[in-house]
Amino acid sequence: MSLSCIKVLDLTRVLAGPYCTQLLSDLGCVIHKIEHPHHGDMTRSWGPPFVSPTSGVGKGRDLTTYFTSVNRNKKSVAMDLAKPSTRKAFETLVRGSDVIVHNYLPETSSKLGLTYSSISKINPSIIYASLTGYGTSGPFSNRSGYDAVTSGMYGLTDATGNNLDAVGVKAGVAVTDVVAGLILGQGILAKLYERDALGGRGGGVDDDFDGRVEGSLMAAHQSMLVNRASSEINSEGGGGRARYGNEHESIVPYQVFECGGGGHVVVGVGNDGQFKDFVGRVGLDVEELERETGKKFGRNEDRVENRAVLIPAIERKLMEKGRDEWCGEWEDAGFAFGPVRSIKEGFSCPQSVAQEMVVDLEGVKVVNHPLKHSGVLDVAEWTRPPFRGEHTEMVLSEFAGVREEEIRRMEREGDIEIWREEEV
Repeated sequence: MSLSCIKVLDLTRVLAGPYCTQLLSDLGCVIHKIEHPHHGDMTRSWGPPFVSPTSGVGKGRDLTTYFTSVNRNKKSVAMDLAKPSTRKAFETLVRGSDVIVHNYLPETSSKLGLTYSSISKINPSIIYASLTGYGTSGPFSNRSGYDAVTSGMYGLTDATGNNLDAVGVKAGVAVTDVVAGLILGQGILAKLYERDALGGRGGGVDDDFDGRVEGSLMAAHQSMLVNRASSEINSEGGGGRARYGNEHESIVPYQVFECGGGGHVVVGVGNDGQFKDFVGRVGLDVEELERETGKKFGRNEDRVENRAVLIPAIERKLMEKGRDEWCGEWEDAGFAFGPVRSIKEGFSCPQSVAQEMVVDLEGVKVVNHPLKHSGVLDVAEWTRPPFRGEHTEMVLSEFAGVREEEIRRMEREGDIEIWREEEV
């Protein structure tokens, strides 16, 4: 059963927050995306590349692919929350919502009347989810937070790249933002469950319920460092070299290898049995290598210690055949493997196609929801990412009870924006 009864007021911008609310939308939640009437979500200008709907409302009008990546299934309401004229309508939307999500700095949320104290007075049973760069307390609480900055400050950049380089490199995708969005969504769902357990929306929950869910890029980042974090905080003077490039710090072999013809494969050997299977298939005589070098390779800890000897021997063997030939020979192998592909090649992979990982919404292609279960809306019910203010009039009228003449007045004064197809 979908969460179609849950209404979410989404005040987030950029990536982490919108990714969180997009995943909730896939589960059926009704998402009202509040944007500034003059510029909207800043990712609307983060292009090229651009994509245009090929059918329906807005045909031929550009959207940035950055924006479309995290904003499907949402209704765009363009209203200036700093203007007194919009406050009554906004409070009505708060009163009718189950969740509010924002990623404003604490001082900004205070100025806009978006603190938990302010919002919970309007709707005591609302789930109040906030996402900041560094949390709502501490010396950095009012600093802006971006994925690359957080990654640089808290270790991922230093842990990524080649150890021979003086400095690490930024990850190829904003993984801190993505993980922060996932974690915030998990917290929201947990709070919805807690609220139901305490009596449900408006069902005696008011006195006992604290609806706050506070997430931050910093906390998400440090949490996702998992084994690397554990190694560092449990080791005096650090847990080892900073960067391993395409290798793994604790598992050998677990890395990218070049093959004959210039292609590459990534191989993951997770235990000693898989190692025996792997070296047998590539034709590497480990016993002979041990005799020649005086090193041991039978156990993973031996392979980690002696990787400088083992890896070159594997590299020489893998150069004897091409990438696709190796992958074909390993099809029934017990170890993990795969060709190194580009992102575009990955979406053309037969497995990705079989899992229907690309969904076409009126010509705007988006990536499917990552889970397969009955609670995810059928993609036939999905809607393409909205244009700024596309649903302002409908939401203010139907959900906030604003009369038509008041809507027209707010539009004339620039307090709201209503998108009209004839402007294309």
